[in-house]
Amino acid sequence: MVSFLRGRLAFTLKVIFLALVSAIFLMLAQSAFAQGEYVIAAFLAIVVLLVLYTYLTQKSIPLKFFLPGILLLIAFVLAPILYTVAMSGFNYKTGNYISKDEAILQIQNRAFESDEAGTSFDIKLGSFLGKPAMLVSDIENGEYFISTVSERLAIPQAGVDVNEYEVAIAAPGFTPLLESEFGNVDSIYSGQRFIYQDEYFLSLEGLEAAVVSRQVLTYDSVTDQFTNILKGTVYSDNGRGNYQAGSKKSAILEPGWRAPIWFENYTKLFTDSRIREPLISVFIWTVVFASA
Repeated sequence: MVSFLRGRLAFTLKVIFLALVSAIFLMLAQSAFAQGEYVIAAFLAIVVLLVLYTYLTQKSIPLKFFLPGILLLIAFVLAPILYTVAMSGFNYKTGNYISKDEAILQIQNRAFESDEAGTSFDIKLGSFLGKPAMLVSDIENGEYFISTVSERLAIPQAGVDVNEYEVAIAAPGFTPLLESEFGNVDSIYSGQRFIYQDEYFLSLEGLEAAVVSRQVLTYDSVTDQFTNILKGTVYSDNGRGNYQAGSKKSAILEPGWRAPIWFENYTKLFTDSRIREPLISVFIWTVVFASA
């Protein structure tokens, strides 16, 4: 029995087991790296190196017994504590949990508003001359047109096929989307701005409707500011994870991003009555309960 545990077969099985474990951890490390979680990726890579060094060499026999516990202690006790302490120095809350670049992109995607009448049209998604397009039905005015991101083409009423609701379903040069192609709608049509008239454009709302909207905000990457082109209001980085207009704290654009505020969250424990009073009450109750 002893010879089996220490023989070549045992060593071979150990190598196979370590190879499988290493492969799994390296796959997880690669996935973490691809998602930008570099600390986690580095930790997993170091785990693989430590495991191979410990169990394929005879450098430290005690480490063979201590290593699993040490790694679990780091992963499930020390790392969460360090992460919590690090995050406590950031403006990390609902609306401020993504990066600044992601926040800018989302603000730009939301930087438009519907026209005053809230106009919307029934549409058919498809393509026109190989470009993503909408076949739009203005039923109230009896008009039909094809809209792409670069042009609007009016179509005579006699030139379209309509259903029982007077909604256009086919037109010359327009190729409707097939049901099998609906899975790609988000990547192709969402976020696109199809030509309507003047400063107004059509944006997708669901698969069968579009709303008339116009641009409200513009972003200047040089000054790092958003400007409301209708009112002239300028939003600047307030250093706290939001673009803010003037000194009014509520005049911010959302979403925001994680921004360092250092020890401000700790000072609020003493300066903000909304936090201080409940904290003191809970602390007193905890001490009394522990003493009972």
